[in-house]
This record gives sequence, structure tokens and C-alpha cells, in this order.
Amino acid sequence: MAAIANVALSNTFDEWRIRTNQSFTRLNQFAVNESSLYANTITANVAFTSAGLLTASGRATIGTNLNVSGNTTLGGSAKTTTATGLVTVTGRQTISTNLDVSGNTSLSTGSGNTVINLNSARITDYCEHAVALTNSGTTQTIAASSNVVRYTLTGNLTLTLPSGQPEAAPAVKTIVVYLKQDGVGTRTVTFAAPAGESISYNNSATQPAAQTGASKVSIYTCMKFDADPVWYISLSYIDD
Repeated sequence: MAAIANVALSNTFDEWRIRTNQSFTRLNQFAVNESSLYANTITANVAFTSAGLLTASGRATIGTNLNVSGNTTLGGSAKTTTATGLVTVTGRQTISTNLDVSGNTSLSTGSGNTVINLNSARITDYCEHAVALTNSGTTQTIAASSNVVRYTLTGNLTLTLPSGQPEAAPAVKTIVVYLKQDGVGTRTVTFAAPAGESISYNNSATQPAAQTGASKVSIYTCMKFDADPVWYISLSYIDD
């Protein structure tokens, strides 16, 4: 059948749809007057252009890209919006109900700082990331992204704390440092502060020494608050 250019439809469209079961090479434009286009009616290539408000009260399946500009609401009362592929949000996204996330998810703003307010909610069944146990050598600088680091002391170690911590405000950065002597032992560790910062030790003017026995463990806790140039360090565990 030849292409149909413009069709003016009234309430007789439903009758036309029921009596017609054909494929069309193209339907350019529908001018619809008080009629509904029901599902499974048109299966050929159809272009719908909405210059104003487009309301889909039933099911809409989009097999290619959908570009939406301006304010958009997805899902109404008791409705579910499901995304099985990649969803990219370049602006602000507001979620007023529950958000279920499965798989690996990154939450960040442009500066890399994200504030998540749990409103006194309880967190269960979670683990902190701990850097794998590595040989220390004689110098190490703790990465700013680390909260738990672990070293096997293979030499007398100078351990430098990360600068510019914490990155957000108001906030505190806590780093747990796990140190284990190698099979030789006798290794020492000295904490160093970044430029412009200093270190204060718990109830002591000097750094508490790590256990020096072979294969013995010492654990230090390091804390720093924003707008405070001081790292507060305590020896929280030591082997007998």
C-alpha cells in the first residue's frame, strides 16, 4: 500500500484499526482528535513528534535512544521504573522513595565528595576495605583513599600520612595502620606528617614504639579533623 501522508482521525479510528491488518511503508503524521492509539496497532516505522506534553497512559517501549530535556518525572504513584542497562545522570536526580542498588555503584559529585545522610538508620552486614598486606621497605606514603592499611615491616619504616585530609567538611579522617614484623623483627616505624601538618600522640610527647619481636603485630589509629592541622595518633594494639 502506498504511503499515507496525513490522516485526520476521529472516534472512528477504533473501527478502522479493527478492520485493518496491514503493514505500511511509512505513516508520516497522525492528527488525532479525541481518539486513542492502542498498543500493538502500528508495527512499522512510525515517528511521533511531541511539541508539547506527551502523556503515555499505558506501556511505552523504546528500543533506541530517548533524549529528554527539561524537568521530567518518571513513575507516578505506585508505579515502578526499572532500568536494566546503563543510566547516566548528568544533573540532579531526586529519589523520594526507596532506592534499591545491586552490583557495583559509585556515588560522587563533581568534587568527589558525597554526603549520604542515613538519618540514624542502622547499617548491618558490611565490611571496610583494607589494603592487602604488603612489604613495607623503608618508606611508604598512605594513599588518601585508604582507611585501613597493612604492612609487613621489612625495614626501618618512615610512614607518611596523606595530605589534605579529610577532603569534606565537617568531617574526620580515620586511618588504621596494621604493622607486622617480618621473621627477623627489630624493625622500627616512624610516622611523618605532610607539609604544614603535625602529629600529636596519645598521652605521650613521643611516638609509642611498635613491638619489635619477630612476627609481632602493632596497630595504630590515626585521626584528623577538617580545618585542624594535627594528626592524632594512638597505639591501639600491641602483641605481648
